[in-house]
Amino acid sequence: MNFIGILKKVITEDIPAAAFMLKRSREPFKRYNGSETQIAKKIISECFTGEFFQVSLGHFPQFYMRDFGMCVKSLCELGYTKESKLTVTYALKNYMRENKVSTTIDSKQRCVDFFAYGPDSLAFLLHSIQTTRCKLTESEKLFLKEQAEICKIRVWDSKSNTVRKNTYFSSSKDHYKRNGSCYDFCMLGWISQNLGKLGIVNPFTKINFEEELLEQYWSGEAFYDDLDKDEFSGDAQTFPFYCNILSLTKHKTYFESAIRKIGELKLDSPFPLKYTATRNKKKELFLPSLLAPNYEGDAVWIHTGLCYMEIIWEFDKKLSEKYITAYRKEFEEHKNFLEVYTSTGEPYRSLVYKCDESMLWISMYHNLSVKLKNR
Repeated sequence: MNFIGILKKVITEDIPAAAFMLKRSREPFKRYNGSETQIAKKIISECFTGEFFQVSLGHFPQFYMRDFGMCVKSLCELGYTKESKLTVTYALKNYMRENKVSTTIDSKQRCVDFFAYGPDSLAFLLHSIQTTRCKLTESEKLFLKEQAEICKIRVWDSKSNTVRKNTYFSSSKDHYKRNGSCYDFCMLGWISQNLGKLGIVNPFTKINFEEELLEQYWSGEAFYDDLDKDEFSGDAQTFPFYCNILSLTKHKTYFESAIRKIGELKLDSPFPLKYTATRNKKKELFLPSLLAPNYEGDAVWIHTGLCYMEIIWEFDKKLSEKYITAYRKEFEEHKNFLEVYTSTGEPYRSLVYKCDESMLWISMYHNLSVKLKNR
């Protein structure tokens, strides 16, 4: 994009979007009436546009591949399979038109990466296709094969057998520059798994992701956040198991050790899940951190917490109940489902940004809550 194009985008899109968020930051959270089930159904149904599930009814009324992919299993289990299949169809149609898989499809149906290309876009797309059992055409399979090859070229370093170092990729922690993150590594392993399940030619077949994960990221007690090996993060303890690079049965001792590290660092306090125990300013992107400081430092991120809680549900029902109860307390206090909290459990806000609300993520929480009630 040339200078005129960038200037036009800033004037017509970025400034209005910033003004919209600034305006919302001055408004109180919406409070819904009704029971948990009634509120969950209302938010989920209103997040469905008729074509796709948007991520929220607040700041982000667009399609985000990562967020939908995190919710798709719960949405299907709650009875929204038809809407989820339509969402997959919507995503594939737009991705194929522009010949790319992006983090976001904006309100004008343009496929854009926020802030950069991320391997989790393809990972969650394949997961969503597999979860909804969408039947793929040969042209769709060919497109996904080509996207997997592009992903490998852009993200994988064959010399070191891991994610490319010193390269910024969008991720669930996209305000931070991570150096070959464990999260990105797991996404590549997940891509490989789902390509195989879908019968799509897989460029990652010769890579032993289980072996490389333990070799490159395991400290002896937990997973390093990235290849700098200087901190442990909540998502690094979550996604090796969430993406089934390691199984809870075969690698139970690793998961138990990772949980201990989460407890030791208080990453699950006051409720799951903080990215890190402390803020690391050196790795923050400058402009986002200026507008929303510590947005992804030691803040409590609900979508990551819910991914972690889905694994805990399979592993430890007592601990799972503790977490669900803590989430229910926040839900009942706000009568809404919020995006992110401070390290002390307050809804996140800065001078210009207040955390989003009415998140599609409520489907993940409500599905776990229903399972607990029916246990």
